[in-house]
Amino acid sequence: MSLSILSLINSSNQTFESTLPVDSQNRRFHFEFSWNPIANYWQFDLYDINDSNRLLVNKQPIYLIDTPYNNIIASYTYKEIGSLYIINMSGKNLDKPSYDNISDDFVLVWGDTPND
Repeated sequence: MSLSILSLINSSNQTFESTLPVDSQNRRFHFEFSWNPIANYWQFDLYDINDSNRLLVNKQPIYLIDTPYNNIIASYTYKEIGSLYIINMSGKNLDKPSYDNISDDFVLVWGDTPND
C-alpha cells in the first residue's frame, strides 16, 4: 500500500489537484476543502480529473469516526477511489479539526481502497 500526505493550511477555502497512487494506478483528483461555519467542521469535495471532473464525494465532513483507522470515505469504497484517513497527531483529546488547527494537530493520509 502506498500512502500520501495531503497538506492543508488553516484557511477557509483550499483547492488543489493531485495525482495519487490508488490500487496500483495513478489517479488524478481535484480537491476542494472548505470550512463550514454553521456546522463548525471542515468538509471537502472530490472530483475525478480523468473522468471530466466527475464529482465523486460531495461535502464530506472531516472528523474522527469509528471505522478502521478513521477512513472518512469508507462509505465510498464501492467507487474504488482509495481511502482518506484523518490522524490526530497532537495527542490532545480532539474529535475533529477546528478552523485553527487542521494543519497543526491533524494529518490527512490518502491510501488504497480497503479490501473488506
